[in-house]
Amino acid sequence: MPQRFNNADFPAHYAEGNANRILSERSKQQVGVVGIDAPNIFYRYVVIDVISDDQLLRNGSDKEVSQKIKYWSSLGITNIDFATSLPRNTIIGKRLNGSISSTYEPAQFLFPFFPSHLALPCKPGEHVWVMFESAIDTSVGYWFCKITDVSYVDDVNHTHHPRAADSSFTPGTKKIADENTSPEYRFRPGKPGEINGEKFTYQQTSFVDTDDESFYEKLLTDSDASKLMIYESVPRFRKRPGDLAIEGSNNTVIVLGTDRTGPIANMVSSPDNKGVIPNKTLNDFDFESGAIDIVAGRGQTSNTSGTEVISKTLSGDPLTHEQSDKIQTHKELGKSESELAINEGNPDWINDKSRVLVAQRTKVDKNLGISEFNEQEFEISDSETGDGAIVIKSDKIRIVARKDVEFIVEGQNGRTAIILRSNGDIVFKPSDSGVIKLGGDDASLAVLCNTAVPGAPGNITATPIVDTMGGSQGGGGASGQFATKVLLK
Repeated sequence: MPQRFNNADFPAHYAEGNANRILSERSKQQVGVVGIDAPNIFYRYVVIDVISDDQLLRNGSDKEVSQKIKYWSSLGITNIDFATSLPRNTIIGKRLNGSISSTYEPAQFLFPFFPSHLALPCKPGEHVWVMFESAIDTSVGYWFCKITDVSYVDDVNHTHHPRAADSSFTPGTKKIADENTSPEYRFRPGKPGEINGEKFTYQQTSFVDTDDESFYEKLLTDSDASKLMIYESVPRFRKRPGDLAIEGSNNTVIVLGTDRTGPIANMVSSPDNKGVIPNKTLNDFDFESGAIDIVAGRGQTSNTSGTEVISKTLSGDPLTHEQSDKIQTHKELGKSESELAINEGNPDWINDKSRVLVAQRTKVDKNLGISEFNEQEFEISDSETGDGAIVIKSDKIRIVARKDVEFIVEGQNGRTAIILRSNGDIVFKPSDSGVIKLGGDDASLAVLCNTAVPGAPGNITATPIVDTMGGSQGGGGASGQFATKVLLK
């Protein structure tokens, strides 16, 4: 009879390595097909390799193409006829049967489910959902996306799904394991065990039907796609319920959300015995505060970075692979309870490496930490009700134009502009009631000049200012003239 369990048993079944199989059986119980070989809606596959660029094969020599197809054939790929016509982001996958693969499943090419307009990340060793257009004809399958796993396993950079069966990672089943056992960031195919100091994998919990415990390690080192991967520690990003977040594998994120400078909320005690509940951050605006936040390089301080750990092989050595003629150590984000950080991955306008922000309403100077400078030097301050703002912050910023660049401020007294022309001129244009100040907002020195005369391109010349005994200068003509729109400090 199929095993039944309540929700309280769920972490324990994960730690025993059989939760996926039992979930599948419970699903069949609910629809009344227990004991019937009913077709799945989605199938779990392990990614053997990823073919990101079909041109790499097409541009190869006949010998190279032949060698690659021969290698793929050696993997037992059932639909090898597609080898020379694969769409971009095709994967080579092998079917897994829940958490136990009791029969051999051959590898096959799997096309991306989504069209080329939307290309999702996928890496060797990860598990993906796969579906078929027909339950009878499975010659062409479509991979949907990476399988989301429990919080102490899931990783935006790379997820090793069999760790869900490792009780040293499982927050709810510490009683199953030795309390002093620390999580081991290794790549076993299932639940680890130990006898007389020697560690092994319980075969009945293995995700793959093989005696090779280094199956996943080889995918991370020997596959073509792994040589293009950067394995690194990437802080988790937590979004608010109404946000749309697009997160890359290597610490990039685009968020269509609201004004935010820290956590999604501060957790406080509930007065009605609901435990902790969210209390929205007070310095964020609530209404009319839509924001598009594009960030690369979160977690630049210990407060927001999380814990970086080094993945290791089953032998205990750091896992390495060759990439761009160098050896890179596999790094990842710590996932055990002791390694979690409350502010991990939260927006940090001061320290995040690069940010482009489009905000409907925010206190931009305060959030950037420049309000005191602007108030003291220029008497510029945030509005109490917030301002629309566009922010660009990074180590170096480049704006390159082929024709011209123009900065315009539409003020109460007219437009002020700075123009960089393609002919090489730089034009500063104050409004009718404004002046150009060089050196600071308190610039007060008038500039004595004379009328320019034609000179070589890129150079300005003028006649000398002639001083006559007792004569005044700056009145015009040979005595020179003071500039009327420029002040110096």
